[in-house]
Amino acid sequence: MLRHIKILACVVIAFIFSSCEDIDADLNVKLDKVEALIDEMPDSAMMILKTIDGNAIKAESQNARYALLYTTVLKRNYIKETNDSLINIAVDYYRNNRDARQLCQSLILKSEININNKAYDKAMLACYEVETTLSEFENNESEKGLLYVQLAYLHAIYYDTPRSLEYFKKAYSHLEGTNNSRDRMLALFGMCVNYMNQESLATEAIAEIEKGLKEAEALGNEKYILSFKCILFCAYYNVERYQEAIKLFEDIRNVKLSGNMYLPVYSRYSIICAKNGEMENCGKYMNLLPKYTRTKSDSIILYDTQAKIAMLNGENEKAIDMLLHKSILQKDNNKFRLEKPLMESQRDYLKSRYENIKKIQELEKQRMVIIVTIIIIVASMVILLLRRKNKNKQRKIDEYIGIIAELQFEMQKSNSVTTELINSLHKDKYKFLNVISDSILTHTNDAKGQRLVYNEMNRLIYQFSKDKNAIQELENTVNRCCNNVMAKLREELPTLDEIDYLQLCYHYAGFSGKLISLLLNKSQANIYMRKSRLKEKISQSNIKNKEEILAFLL
Repeated sequence: MLRHIKILACVVIAFIFSSCEDIDADLNVKLDKVEALIDEMPDSAMMILKTIDGNAIKAESQNARYALLYTTVLKRNYIKETNDSLINIAVDYYRNNRDARQLCQSLILKSEININNKAYDKAMLACYEVETTLSEFENNESEKGLLYVQLAYLHAIYYDTPRSLEYFKKAYSHLEGTNNSRDRMLALFGMCVNYMNQESLATEAIAEIEKGLKEAEALGNEKYILSFKCILFCAYYNVERYQEAIKLFEDIRNVKLSGNMYLPVYSRYSIICAKNGEMENCGKYMNLLPKYTRTKSDSIILYDTQAKIAMLNGENEKAIDMLLHKSILQKDNNKFRLEKPLMESQRDYLKSRYENIKKIQELEKQRMVIIVTIIIIVASMVILLLRRKNKNKQRKIDEYIGIIAELQFEMQKSNSVTTELINSLHKDKYKFLNVISDSILTHTNDAKGQRLVYNEMNRLIYQFSKDKNAIQELENTVNRCCNNVMAKLREELPTLDEIDYLQLCYHYAGFSGKLISLLLNKSQANIYMRKSRLKEKISQSNIKNKEEILAFLL
């Protein structure tokens, strides 16, 4: 209930303070236009944003919206941002005002920016916060898809190709039913690249890439049409379909490619030329490779290409030298992968969350005067919560009454062992099994009697579950009535947990699954699952009297 009150208070506080903001109506009109143009005409959206002086915006809400829209427009125009100071304005505002959807959108952009800046820990940190926030709003498929895209990139950076492929698949499945065609193509392209990079999935890679190419052509997206042709060329090379690769290369050779496409395309085409004896053509494209070699991963591709061509030319010493350089770089990359575990970011996130909670608490202390304005609203919330609580309590009462009825039925059984056990259990500390039945069950149709059932059962169950002497007495009684079954178990199967012995003791005593679940404070499903596990463990053991011990559990 306290949590709901705090949430409500934050909402009211946000409303009151927003009403005091210096809202610029003309600015809202411009931002509305930007939002309408982002997807279809991002260049026009950028022109409008350039007419706005971000430093002159006074209202916090408008400043946050401007920051989110500006960063989104940069992305839509394929401009790589490496500074997260602007998007942090949006993140801080939407986090403090609990606008979950806008917060997720801001955090996803923050993650992307930090990936661009190679601040991978910060990127992962933002992803963790998105995951915890997604459940706060409905229709979140687009945000889920964008989150998985970021996680896919992060795992690709750490050379976890299978996991990266898994996240790209998830991203595409969530974005497939949305209107977000750009990001859907991004997810599909990333998925195809991962397919291509796994030799065991070469056939699947070609099928998926051809599917992606058709989708890009249907959308008329020239950027992705070219990108899919590039990786399809690489996929044809990987399965030695060289003629199809050469034919496709003719489509893309004179077209300006994205920066990271030149190296994989030209390196593979150089090798194809060498295989066909076209050494002049091979040398032409080989000489271009250093120009597009920027990272260690790029250098690995370069050395690998040089080694393969050297071997085709019979230059074995040069090939060995190139492979040695490649091996050294691969070792460095593997070291990077091992030294940068992503999960370390989780601890930073938890620390960050704790600090944010403390800040919010301090803010609440400063604004206590506002509580007066929300008393009426809180009162209505309390009434609703109390009604819900009463319903839950009534369900619990009904459950207790059912347990009592079961106990009465068990006590009416006439076989000698059961009778002896029940008579023993109903003395002194075990009278809770019968103490309620006659005096309370007669009143289960009225509210007073039901409250007695609820309160008395709660009290006695708690009292019994904490009484070590009573539990030991119960075990002694079970041993006396069931041929020392508990003593045999403890002696011959000492590896069980104490909670396992206790549950077995309750079963041997004839307690119902419902009662055991209450005594152990676990669900009935958990009780039945543990019982099955214990029976299996006993059955597979080498203990004596196995059949007898199992017979008592039927």
